[in-house]
Amino acid sequence: MKTKNQENNKRQIIIVATTASMIEQFNMNNIKILKELGFGVHVGTNFKNPGTITNEISNGLIERLTKLGVKCHQIDFKRGVGTPSANKKAFRQLSKTVEEEDISGIHTHSGSVKYFV
Repeated sequence: MKTKNQENNKRQIIIVATTASMIEQFNMNNIKILKELGFGVHVGTNFKNPGTITNEISNGLIERLTKLGVKCHQIDFKRGVGTPSANKKAFRQLSKTVEEEDISGIHTHSGSVKYFV
């Protein structure tokens, strides 16, 4: 059975960062470039604990990304090394998203998944 993304023949990329502030401050241009190149773009980050931005700014980021056609995914990354159980949880969330959304590429700006490899 083909996924919706496979039917549209659009390759899917997910930009991953431990915190929403990394997306807000460093990845908006990358998102725009990928959209212009015709990719389906997803963002996987911790919107609930957004780092150096407020929860209000994080919620606004979700709204802006959604208006751009970007699909947002809450991944419960911890800042720093995290813990084995927290890392496993985040890895499961990211893996499930990659599988369900038929993701063909992962962009990590901040080394977010280095603990899982």
